[in-house]
Amino acid sequence: MKTASILIASASLFAALGLAMPVPASSETVQIVVKTGDGDSAVGLTVTINQVFSTADNLGASRGVAATIDDPTATCQAFSDNAGTIRLGKPFTADTPASFSAKSSGGTESKPEDAVPIGAFFCFKSAQGAPNGGGNTVPSTASARVQLETESDTFIQRAVPVDGSVFQIDTTGLDLSVVAATDVDVNTVSCQAFADVAAQQPVGGPATSAKDAILTNDRTQPVAINAIVCSA
Repeated sequence: MKTASILIASASLFAALGLAMPVPASSETVQIVVKTGDGDSAVGLTVTINQVFSTADNLGASRGVAATIDDPTATCQAFSDNAGTIRLGKPFTADTPASFSAKSSGGTESKPEDAVPIGAFFCFKSAQGAPNGGGNTVPSTASARVQLETESDTFIQRAVPVDGSVFQIDTTGLDLSVVAATDVDVNTVSCQAFADVAAQQPVGGPATSAKDAILTNDRTQPVAINAIVCSA
């Protein structure tokens, strides 16, 4: 999806931020290795968690075929644009590397022309460590970074608590996406949009990291969205 505008906010975690501003900084970092496509060559990046890292500051990583991390508590997402709004591939972890090119895996067979543009990365870390399938309780700090396409090619983002509470919002929407998550495995998150502030009138189906929720079939007529509920 193309993006004309973006806003990141949270009632409990983040203050409203402008387009060019990152989410609050953290002293924790994640090491990302980007395979550039020139044989098995790679570029290393140090990315601060919960902050959009633009490759405009590191042109050596602005194109690539794959990316890896070795931190088992981290999840990262690549983006095609420097603002970190147009997702490139799926979220990746230490167990599941990112692959951006169908022609190359980042090995010695890679060629520079296999590489695709990379605009940014966004990483977060779970307080629970890597998911272990043991039914961990979702911490109170857990949140999902969701994106609403409010009208054609116009987007906003919000950080919504992942505790089943009603997150009120006054906007319109065409579709809803789960972009990332903090302190919870993004693959377990499900978010539902509602037409009313009491979250009694669902709009469309649930959105997950694997599947966006289509809120209306008529893209010329965005529907009213007044609440979002996320759970894991």
